[in-house]
Amino acid sequence: MRFLPAQSHYLGRVLRLEAGDELVLVTRDATAVWGARLGAGKGGPSEATIVDERTVPPPAGRAVRLYLASLKSDRMEWALQKAVELGVDSFQPLATRHCVKVPGRSAQQRELSIAENACQQCGRYRLPELGGTATLDQALERTRSEGGRLVALHPDPAAPALRELDLGEAGPVALVIGPEGGLAAEELARLDSEGAARARFDGNILRAETAALAAATLVLARLGRL
Repeated sequence: MRFLPAQSHYLGRVLRLEAGDELVLVTRDATAVWGARLGAGKGGPSEATIVDERTVPPPAGRAVRLYLASLKSDRMEWALQKAVELGVDSFQPLATRHCVKVPGRSAQQRELSIAENACQQCGRYRLPELGGTATLDQALERTRSEGGRLVALHPDPAAPALRELDLGEAGPVALVIGPEGGLAAEELARLDSEGAARARFDGNILRAETAALAAATLVLARLGRL
């Protein structure tokens, strides 16, 4: 198979692969995986020969879903990139009362490109689910339908630390991260009424995107996925 110029540049200049090196090729939906060997080309490897067909690894344990209150585009894109590298299973901007303007449809293609590049960088087989902007009610409904546990990060001294919170025994863990001003009182009340858990971090107050990645890292580690 032949690579597009941008793919060839990435393989040769970013990953520093050369002719004869082996790599893994994966379809976008992760339904097929092949081992391949790179061939030579001007400006970087331009083609690869399929060596063998491989088994697609099964999903790794309980899913972790990240709902992050919509931030400015550069901060949101950075959070998405790092969340994909960590291994979150879905990533959606969350429309909250105090968040910045929610991204439109044009942002979704950009998000897909960022996620694909992050998967290539970290050797991940499956793209995360990118469902566009979600509302709090949608996050609650999905978690309920999947039998999961929804956790809202909030600096409430009475809330347990995330590292100690009971994550349940089955179903996805959905993490809700509010904007820098925090979730509104009515949003917290809505979460409480639906049985969502509150959790906090000890130590410093974190920016929203930092809190999202810290929470995802901690939960993935607790689930044995890091």
